[in-house]
Amino acid sequence: PVTNNENHDSFLEAPKSVQSVNANKKSNASGKTVKFVIISGMRTRTLLQRIPFLPSADAYCCEGGGQIFYQIPVGKPKNCETTSIIDDSGEEADVENKTMGTALPEIYESRNEEGAVQGHFRLQEDMEWRKIMGHVSAAGPDGYDGIVDIQKRDGLLWSFARKLVKMGWVIDYSGYGTCFRVHRGKQLHKAKQSKEIFDVELPNLKPAGLACSTNLGCVDFYPDRSGKKNCCEFVAAKFGAESLSESCVCLCDDDNDLEMAGACRRAFIPSVASESMSDAINKSPDRLILTCNTNITETDATDAALRMVLDLCTLSST
Repeated sequence: PVTNNENHDSFLEAPKSVQSVNANKKSNASGKTVKFVIISGMRTRTLLQRIPFLPSADAYCCEGGGQIFYQIPVGKPKNCETTSIIDDSGEEADVENKTMGTALPEIYESRNEEGAVQGHFRLQEDMEWRKIMGHVSAAGPDGYDGIVDIQKRDGLLWSFARKLVKMGWVIDYSGYGTCFRVHRGKQLHKAKQSKEIFDVELPNLKPAGLACSTNLGCVDFYPDRSGKKNCCEFVAAKFGAESLSESCVCLCDDDNDLEMAGACRRAFIPSVASESMSDAINKSPDRLILTCNTNITETDATDAALRMVLDLCTLSST
Protein backbone atom coordinates (compact mmCIF):
# COMPACT_ATOMS: atom_id res chain seq x y z
CA PRO A 1 0.00 0.00 0.00
CA VAL A 2 0.96 3.59 -0.48
CA THR A 3 -0.04 6.09 2.15
CA ASN A 4 0.31 9.84 2.37
CA ASN A 5 1.28 12.10 5.24
CA GLU A 6 1.33 15.86 4.89
CA ASN A 7 3.47 18.24 6.86
CA HIS A 8 1.06 18.74 9.76
CA ASP A 9 2.31 19.10 13.34
CA SER A 10 -0.69 17.12 14.59
CA PHE A 11 0.84 13.98 13.09
CA LEU A 12 3.34 13.97 15.95
CA GLU A 13 0.49 12.42 17.91
CA ALA A 14 0.90 9.10 16.17
CA PRO A 15 -2.15 6.93 15.43
CA LYS A 16 -2.58 3.59 17.17
CA SER A 17 -1.56 1.78 13.99
CA VAL A 18 2.01 3.09 14.32
CA GLN A 19 2.76 0.13 16.57
CA SER A 20 0.59 -2.35 14.68
CA VAL A 21 1.65 -1.79 11.07
CA ASN A 22 4.56 -4.23 11.37
CA ALA A 23 2.25 -6.89 12.78
CA ASN A 24 -0.07 -6.45 9.80
CA LYS A 25 2.62 -6.30 7.09
CA LYS A 26 2.20 -9.91 6.07
CA SER A 27 1.68 -11.86 2.88
CA ASN A 28 -1.56 -11.46 1.01
CA ALA A 29 -3.76 -14.25 -0.33
CA SER A 30 -1.38 -14.91 -3.24
CA GLY A 31 1.62 -15.20 -0.95
CA LYS A 32 3.12 -11.87 -2.01
CA THR A 33 4.60 -9.67 0.70
CA VAL A 34 2.69 -6.46 1.36
CA LYS A 35 4.91 -3.38 1.17
CA PHE A 36 4.06 -0.23 3.10
CA VAL A 37 5.19 3.18 1.77
CA ILE A 38 4.78 6.69 3.19
CA ILE A 39 4.88 9.64 0.81
CA SER A 40 4.72 13.20 2.06
CA GLY A 41 5.26 16.80 1.07
CA MET A 42 7.40 17.42 4.15
CA ARG A 43 11.03 18.51 3.93
CA THR A 44 13.67 15.83 4.19
CA ARG A 45 14.96 17.12 7.54
CA THR A 46 11.40 17.04 8.90
CA LEU A 47 10.94 13.46 7.76
CA LEU A 48 14.13 12.37 9.50
CA GLN A 49 12.96 14.00 12.73
CA ARG A 50 9.54 12.33 12.55
CA ILE A 51 10.57 8.76 11.73
CA PRO A 52 10.04 7.61 15.36
CA PHE A 53 6.46 8.93 15.26
CA LEU A 54 5.49 7.44 11.89
CA PRO A 55 4.23 3.96 11.06
CA SER A 56 7.12 1.67 10.22
CA ALA A 57 7.45 1.64 6.43
CA ASP A 58 9.47 -0.16 3.80
CA ALA A 59 10.04 3.17 2.05
CA TYR A 60 9.71 6.82 3.04
CA CYS A 61 9.29 9.48 0.33
CA CYS A 62 9.43 13.20 1.07
CA GLU A 63 9.29 16.56 -0.73
CA GLY A 64 6.21 15.36 -2.60
CA GLY A 65 8.14 12.45 -4.06
CA GLY A 66 11.47 14.18 -4.67
CA GLN A 67 13.53 11.90 -2.42
CA ILE A 68 13.12 8.21 -1.59
CA PHE A 69 14.57 6.36 1.40
CA TYR A 70 14.33 2.65 2.18
CA GLN A 71 14.35 1.06 5.60
CA ILE A 72 17.47 -1.06 5.98
CA PRO A 73 17.40 -3.45 8.97
CA VAL A 74 20.66 -3.54 10.90
CA GLY A 75 22.01 -5.16 14.02
CA LYS A 76 22.35 -3.54 17.40
CA PRO A 77 24.62 -0.51 17.85
CA LYS A 78 28.01 -1.39 19.30
CA ASN A 79 27.24 1.15 22.00
CA CYS A 80 24.87 4.04 22.50
CA GLU A 81 27.45 6.61 21.39
CA THR A 82 28.38 5.24 17.96
CA THR A 83 26.53 4.72 14.72
CA SER A 84 28.62 1.71 13.70
CA ILE A 85 26.49 -1.37 13.14
CA ILE A 86 27.21 -5.05 13.67
CA ASP A 87 25.09 -7.92 12.46
CA ASP A 88 24.25 -11.07 14.39
CA SER A 89 27.59 -12.63 13.49
CA GLY A 90 29.49 -9.72 14.98
CA GLU A 91 30.68 -8.49 11.57
CA GLU A 92 30.07 -5.03 10.18
CA ALA A 93 26.70 -4.98 8.43
CA ASP A 94 26.66 -4.28 4.68
CA VAL A 95 24.23 -1.41 4.13
CA GLU A 96 25.09 -0.47 0.56
CA ASN A 97 24.16 -1.71 -2.90
CA LYS A 98 24.58 -0.52 -6.47
CA THR A 99 21.47 1.67 -6.64
CA MET A 100 21.53 3.14 -3.14
CA GLY A 101 23.96 5.37 -1.32
CA THR A 102 25.56 4.93 2.06
CA ALA A 103 22.99 4.53 4.81
CA LEU A 104 22.29 7.63 6.88
CA PRO A 105 24.00 7.55 10.29
CA GLU A 106 20.86 7.83 12.44
CA ILE A 107 19.70 4.55 13.98
CA TYR A 108 15.97 4.09 14.57
CA GLU A 109 14.07 1.50 16.60
CA SER A 110 11.42 -0.73 15.08
CA ARG A 111 8.67 -1.87 17.42
CA ASN A 112 6.12 -4.66 17.49
CA GLU A 113 2.38 -4.33 18.15
CA GLU A 114 2.94 -4.18 21.92
CA GLY A 115 5.45 -1.34 21.52
CA ALA A 116 8.50 -3.41 22.43
CA VAL A 117 11.71 -2.81 20.47
CA GLN A 118 12.23 -5.66 18.01
CA GLY A 119 15.10 -4.33 15.94
CA HIS A 120 16.97 -1.37 14.55
CA PHE A 121 17.18 0.20 11.12
CA ARG A 122 18.76 2.97 9.11
CA LEU A 123 17.50 4.84 6.07
CA GLN A 124 19.21 4.52 2.71
CA GLU A 125 18.49 6.83 -0.22
CA ASP A 126 17.60 5.57 -3.69
CA MET A 127 20.42 7.06 -5.75
CA GLU A 128 18.86 6.07 -9.07
CA TRP A 129 15.94 8.36 -8.23
CA ARG A 130 18.28 11.08 -6.98
CA LYS A 131 20.14 10.96 -10.30
CA ILE A 132 16.84 11.57 -12.11
CA MET A 133 15.81 14.41 -9.80
CA GLY A 134 19.32 15.88 -9.71
CA HIS A 135 19.63 16.35 -13.46
CA VAL A 136 19.97 19.96 -14.60
CA SER A 137 16.70 19.58 -16.50
CA ALA A 138 15.01 18.84 -13.19
CA ALA A 139 16.03 20.01 -9.69
CA GLY A 140 19.78 19.99 -10.25
CA PRO A 141 22.38 18.61 -7.82
CA ASP A 142 22.95 21.57 -5.52
CA GLY A 143 19.98 21.72 -3.15
CA TYR A 144 20.19 18.42 -1.32
CA ASP A 145 21.75 19.81 1.84
CA GLY A 146 18.89 22.31 1.97
CA ILE A 147 21.07 25.33 2.77
CA VAL A 148 22.63 26.43 -0.54
CA ASP A 149 21.12 29.74 -1.64
CA ILE A 150 18.94 29.46 -4.73
CA GLN A 151 21.20 31.96 -6.50
CA LYS A 152 23.88 29.26 -6.47
CA ARG A 153 21.69 26.29 -7.37
CA ASP A 154 21.83 24.83 -10.85
CA GLY A 155 18.80 23.20 -12.45
CA LEU A 156 15.54 24.14 -14.16
CA LEU A 157 13.60 24.22 -10.89
CA TRP A 158 15.83 26.83 -9.29
CA SER A 159 16.09 28.91 -12.44
CA PHE A 160 12.31 29.20 -12.29
CA ALA A 161 12.45 29.96 -8.56
CA ARG A 162 14.80 32.87 -9.22
CA LYS A 163 12.43 34.15 -11.90
CA LEU A 164 9.53 34.15 -9.43
CA VAL A 165 11.60 36.04 -6.86
CA LYS A 166 12.44 38.71 -9.44
CA MET A 167 8.71 39.01 -10.15
CA GLY A 168 8.07 39.78 -6.49
CA TRP A 169 6.90 36.36 -5.32
CA VAL A 170 7.93 35.15 -1.85
CA ILE A 171 8.98 31.50 -2.01
CA ASP A 172 9.88 28.93 0.62
CA TYR A 173 12.88 26.81 -0.34
CA SER A 174 14.66 26.37 3.01
CA GLY A 175 15.29 22.69 3.63
CA TYR A 176 14.00 21.66 0.20
CA GLY A 177 16.25 20.05 -2.40
CA THR A 178 13.81 18.95 -5.09
CA CYS A 179 10.85 21.32 -4.78
CA PHE A 180 9.82 24.68 -3.39
CA ARG A 181 6.59 26.11 -2.02
CA VAL A 182 4.73 29.38 -2.49
CA HIS A 183 2.36 30.34 0.36
CA ARG A 184 -0.59 32.55 -0.47
CA GLY A 185 -0.61 34.16 2.99
CA LYS A 186 3.10 35.05 2.90
CA GLN A 187 2.95 37.18 -0.24
CA LEU A 188 3.88 40.81 0.39
CA HIS A 189 1.66 42.15 -2.40
CA LYS A 190 -2.06 41.73 -1.76
CA ALA A 191 -2.74 41.33 -5.49
CA LYS A 192 -0.71 38.11 -5.48
CA GLN A 193 -3.02 36.70 -2.79
CA SER A 194 -6.08 36.96 -5.03
CA LYS A 195 -7.63 33.70 -6.17
CA GLU A 196 -7.26 34.51 -9.87
CA ILE A 197 -3.57 35.36 -9.66
CA PHE A 198 -2.50 32.78 -7.07
CA ASP A 199 -4.60 29.82 -8.20
CA VAL A 200 -4.53 30.43 -11.95
CA GLU A 201 -1.76 32.76 -13.12
CA LEU A 202 0.97 31.51 -10.77
CA PRO A 203 0.74 27.81 -11.81
CA ASN A 204 0.68 28.84 -15.45
CA LEU A 205 4.06 30.57 -15.09
CA LYS A 206 5.92 27.29 -14.78
CA PRO A 207 8.03 26.25 -17.79
CA ALA A 208 7.90 22.92 -19.60
CA GLY A 209 9.68 20.32 -17.48
CA LEU A 210 8.14 21.43 -14.20
CA ALA A 211 4.84 20.51 -12.55
CA CYS A 212 2.90 21.87 -9.60
CA SER A 213 0.16 20.95 -7.16
CA THR A 214 -1.99 23.02 -4.80
CA ASN A 215 -2.95 22.33 -1.22
CA LEU A 216 -4.10 24.36 1.78
CA GLY A 217 -3.28 27.77 0.29
CA CYS A 218 0.07 26.70 -1.13
CA VAL A 219 1.46 25.86 -4.55
CA ASP A 220 4.34 23.39 -4.72
CA PHE A 221 6.63 23.36 -7.78
CA TYR A 222 8.81 20.37 -8.69
CA PRO A 223 10.23 18.50 -11.72
CA ASP A 224 7.51 16.90 -13.82
CA ARG A 225 9.23 13.55 -13.32
CA SER A 226 8.60 13.93 -9.59
CA GLY A 227 5.25 14.25 -7.81
CA LYS A 228 3.48 11.70 -5.66
CA LYS A 229 2.08 9.61 -8.51
CA ASN A 230 5.37 9.31 -10.38
CA CYS A 231 7.28 8.58 -7.19
CA CYS A 232 4.78 5.88 -6.25
CA GLU A 233 5.08 4.27 -9.67
CA PHE A 234 8.87 4.17 -9.32
CA VAL A 235 8.81 2.66 -5.82
CA ALA A 236 6.06 0.18 -6.72
CA ALA A 237 8.15 -1.05 -9.66
CA LYS A 238 11.16 -1.41 -7.35
CA PHE A 239 9.06 -3.64 -5.11
CA GLY A 240 7.87 -5.73 -8.06
CA ALA A 241 4.34 -4.39 -8.47
CA GLU A 242 2.84 -4.64 -11.94
CA SER A 243 1.24 -1.18 -11.79
CA LEU A 244 -0.44 1.21 -9.37
CA SER A 245 -3.86 0.43 -10.82
CA GLU A 246 -3.45 -3.32 -10.34
CA SER A 247 -1.35 -3.70 -7.21
CA CYS A 248 -1.53 -0.56 -5.05
CA VAL A 249 -3.98 1.17 -2.76
CA CYS A 250 -3.48 4.45 -0.93
CA LEU A 251 -4.62 6.43 2.08
CA CYS A 252 -4.89 10.17 1.39
CA ASP A 253 -7.03 13.29 1.87
CA ASP A 254 -5.74 16.41 0.11
CA ASP A 255 -5.84 18.07 -3.31
CA ASN A 256 -2.22 17.21 -4.03
CA ASP A 257 -3.08 13.52 -3.57
CA LEU A 258 -5.71 13.37 -6.31
CA GLU A 259 -3.43 12.29 -9.16
CA MET A 260 -1.92 9.53 -7.03
CA ALA A 261 -5.33 8.44 -5.74
CA GLY A 262 -6.73 8.26 -9.27
CA ALA A 263 -3.84 6.06 -10.42
CA CYS A 264 -4.15 3.52 -7.60
CA ARG A 265 -6.47 0.55 -7.58
CA ARG A 266 -8.35 2.08 -4.68
CA ALA A 267 -7.97 5.07 -2.36
CA PHE A 268 -9.24 5.39 1.21
CA ILE A 269 -10.08 8.90 2.41
CA PRO A 270 -10.21 9.34 6.23
CA SER A 271 -11.48 12.94 5.93
CA VAL A 272 -12.40 15.38 3.17
CA ALA A 273 -10.10 18.40 3.20
CA SER A 274 -11.35 20.20 0.09
CA GLU A 275 -14.21 20.64 -2.35
CA SER A 276 -12.18 19.09 -5.15
CA MET A 277 -11.58 15.95 -3.08
CA SER A 278 -15.31 15.75 -2.35
CA ASP A 279 -16.06 16.07 -6.07
CA ALA A 280 -13.58 13.32 -6.91
CA ILE A 281 -15.18 10.98 -4.38
CA ASN A 282 -18.63 11.65 -5.81
CA LYS A 283 -17.40 10.89 -9.33
CA SER A 284 -15.62 7.66 -8.40
CA PRO A 285 -17.25 6.28 -5.21
CA ASP A 286 -16.08 2.73 -5.97
CA ARG A 287 -12.41 3.72 -6.17
CA LEU A 288 -12.23 6.67 -3.75
CA ILE A 289 -13.78 5.46 -0.53
CA LEU A 290 -14.62 7.83 2.30
CA THR A 291 -13.96 6.02 5.59
CA CYS A 292 -14.75 8.67 8.21
CA ASN A 293 -17.99 9.32 10.07
CA THR A 294 -19.15 11.77 12.72
CA ASN A 295 -18.01 9.50 15.54
CA ILE A 296 -14.44 8.98 14.31
CA THR A 297 -12.14 11.97 13.87
CA GLU A 298 -8.50 13.07 13.63
CA THR A 299 -5.93 10.32 14.33
CA ASP A 300 -8.66 7.76 15.08
CA ALA A 301 -10.02 8.31 11.58
CA THR A 302 -6.54 7.83 10.13
CA ASP A 303 -6.10 4.69 12.18
CA ALA A 304 -9.41 3.23 11.02
CA ALA A 305 -8.63 3.97 7.37
CA LEU A 306 -5.13 2.53 7.71
CA ARG A 307 -6.54 -0.72 9.07
CA MET A 308 -8.90 -0.93 6.09
CA VAL A 309 -5.94 -0.50 3.74
CA LEU A 310 -3.96 -3.24 5.49
CA ASP A 311 -6.95 -5.58 5.54
CA LEU A 312 -7.58 -5.09 1.83
CA CYS A 313 -3.94 -5.74 0.97
CA THR A 314 -3.62 -8.89 3.03
CA LEU A 315 -6.89 -10.33 1.72
CA SER A 316 -6.18 -9.46 -1.90
CA SER A 317 -4.86 -12.05 -4.32
CA THR A 318 -2.85 -9.45 -6.27
